[in-house]
Amino acid sequence: MMNVAIFQHMGSNGPGTLLQCLAQRKAQCRIIHTAIDGLVGFDPLAPDLLIVLGGAPGVYQADDYPFLKEEIAIIERRLTAGLPYLGVCLGTQLMARALGARVYKGDQGSEIGWYDLSITDEGRLSPVRAFDHSHTKVMQWHGDTFDLPAGCRLLASSQRYPQQIIAHGRHALGFQGHIEVTPHIVSDWLVEAAGHYIGRSAELAALRADTSRWAGPMMAATKQFFNEWLDQLPVMREACHA
Repeated sequence: MMNVAIFQHMGSNGPGTLLQCLAQRKAQCRIIHTAIDGLVGFDPLAPDLLIVLGGAPGVYQADDYPFLKEEIAIIERRLTAGLPYLGVCLGTQLMARALGARVYKGDQGSEIGWYDLSITDEGRLSPVRAFDHSHTKVMQWHGDTFDLPAGCRLLASSQRYPQQIIAHGRHALGFQGHIEVTPHIVSDWLVEAAGHYIGRSAELAALRADTSRWAGPMMAATKQFFNEWLDQLPVMREACHA
């Protein structure tokens, strides 16, 4: 049985479609709310897969949110060991920082809504090809970005921010976009962001319409990607040959 640890930073930033796929595989999943539960005693090398989700703090706020420092150290150990890792939004920015790259406020403004991704040539040879703009748009909700870490490969970009999907080694991936979201998760976010949308009713209505249009295709793309990627992980190959 696959053993998965999931770091969650906010109540509304759950694993969504990723957890659905893991449940279908009968994986043993442990969700850790790192800001509340803490990470004392967590063994970075124990899980077969570590997933780190998104959240509001910036990586550069780690002095104010010390659990981020713990996560960076854990991620660094896993990446050094070549163990499977999947980052989403903040989880990808933490990955970049663990690899020595700069994480900072983007100079192109916030990227909020449904955006096209352009998959690189290398990306087209990997499971992330499922997110090509010819198939779906991807949900974005971020204002921070990062430099491509040394030793990482770029698998996808958007027009506004180039670092959208990155790979490190054979079994570590980071997504700037929120490939995990479901319509329910987006609805929660829109309520939490009510202050942002004061006087912007048309923008809010457009985002809801885009969610109705693109959530289904993206969830299908996430399932296609995630299942194909999981099948390539060492723990899955070992299970098949047991």
